Order: sequence, then C-alpha cells, then structure tokens
Amino acid sequence: MMALVFYGSYGQTISDILNLVNSDSLDLTLNEFTGEVTTIVNGNSVSLMDRTKGNNDNAADYLVNKFTNFGDYKIERQKFNATGNNIIASRLGKTNPNKKVIICAHYDAAANYCADDNGTGVTALVEMARVFKDYCFDYTLDFVFFDEEETGTVGSRHYVSKIPSDHQIIAVLNVDMTRMGRMMFQFICQTKGILSNWKKMRLRSLPTTNPRLDWR
Repeated sequence: MMALVFYGSYGQTISDILNLVNSDSLDLTLNEFTGEVTTIVNGNSVSLMDRTKGNNDNAADYLVNKFTNFGDYKIERQKFNATGNNIIASRLGKTNPNKKVIICAHYDAAANYCADDNGTGVTALVEMARVFKDYCFDYTLDFVFFDEEETGTVGSRHYVSKIPSDHQIIAVLNVDMTRMGRMMFQFICQTKGILSNWKKMRLRSLPTTNPRLDWR
C-alpha cells in the first residue's frame, strides 16, 4: 500500500516523506481530537471529548478547519441524515486524476474520549495529509472521515453507495485503532463499477494500560 500511494511522486522517496512525520504534531492532534485538551474550532474554544451520534458537529468542523489550513485540498461535507456528516478532503493527482487512492477512518465514538477507537485513526490521517500537502502524486488522494460508524457503519455505507460507477479506485486504506497496534488495511478492487474483492489484514500488539485509550 505504501508503495502504491507513493509511486509516481515527484523527487522524493518513501523515506523522505516518512521522516517528515512529527511526533509533537501527532500528540497535539490526538489530545485535541479526544478532548484531553480544548481546541479552537471556528474561532471558539471547544472540547471534542464527546463525539457520539448527534454530538459530532464540532469534530466535523475541526477536520474541515484542519484541511482548510493545509491548503490545496478540496473539502466536501457529505451529509447523509439529520445528524451524520462524512468529511472528504481530496488532493488531485497530477498525471492520473481519474484514478484514486482512498485513505479513511471513522471519526465518531461510542463514549467520551475514545482515543484509540478512533482518535488514533483520525490522527494518523491528519498527519498524513499534513505531510502530503507539499508533495505531488500521480493518483488522486481522498482522505475520508466517516461519521456514525459506531451505530452501524452508517457513514461508510452511504459513502460507498454514492461512489460514481466510472471512478477508478486503485486501493483503500482504512485506519482503525492504531494505538492498540490494530490497523485494518482494506483494499478494494473495482470491476465494471462494482466494489468487490475486499481483502483484510489485521496487525495486533499488546494493549495499553491507559483507560482512555480503550477498545470502544
């Protein structure tokens, strides 16, 4: 997957890009997004501790603010019901813009904090997007943040249902619960406009002792 995302980038190697990942940036995003510290959203000081269904507007706005500040991303708020919004941030490919790689994570939560599930996934995507903003790639990159995953994968199901049949999806990387060492890579192949052939690989490591980095 890494080779696929970075293939065709201009004047940089995978190591060059990975070296730009910043631990301070990761820590700040995770602490802000999980409500450990307050953050500024639309000019107001807010806490994102509660990202349960119906309480996720500030988290959605936080992501929109982040990508607006990054620049060079086309941002879409995909509303799918009275309370649910997917956030999509796209960076156009330079040579094959009609082919895309989707990098996604759900940003809602089942309870307060929920740093692992899935503050860590959101943080990973935000950091990737921060690093990628200064580079060019052959394929279009879509960073997609799903809402209401915890109540039946509602947001992701809606997103998939709205993908145009002529879009050429090269691969999907879904990032979930990375603090616990669990990362789900989901690769989608597209045949005649129909999403198929899901392949999954899960990596596990020892659990944390921090109760806020929980399994929810």
